[in-house]
Amino acid sequence: LSVSVDAFNLQNSSWISDNVGHRWPWNSGESASDQVADCPEGKAVTLVECSGKKCDNLRLHCSKPLQWSVDLIEDPVVTDWFSDEDGGRMDCPDGKVVTGVECKALKPLPCVRGCNDYCDRSE
Repeated sequence: LSVSVDAFNLQNSSWISDNVGHRWPWNSGESASDQVADCPEGKAVTLVECSGKKCDNLRLHCSKPLQWSVDLIEDPVVTDWFSDEDGGRMDCPDGKVVTGVECKALKPLPCVRGCNDYCDRSE
């Protein structure tokens, strides 16, 4: 599927990561806002950029589609959580686009295994 977008008005979200926020004493920030990225109103995700050893820091690149518009009235579709451990893929329903991403919150310390580290679960 190919979609033409307004490349001159590209906007990036803030970086999100599960290794920031109050769980780690050396970081500041509210963990909920550090784990959610949304495109500005009327724009859709055109690229997901990642960094970090496990590609767990994410930033969205967002642009306005040229042939159609993002519906701002209908409630958004929120997918189930997905991970590379269960295929690593989530597809949009027909007629829908990605406008935001969330990393599942880390389980609190003293969690040792299966803690949702490295933005391992997204929706």
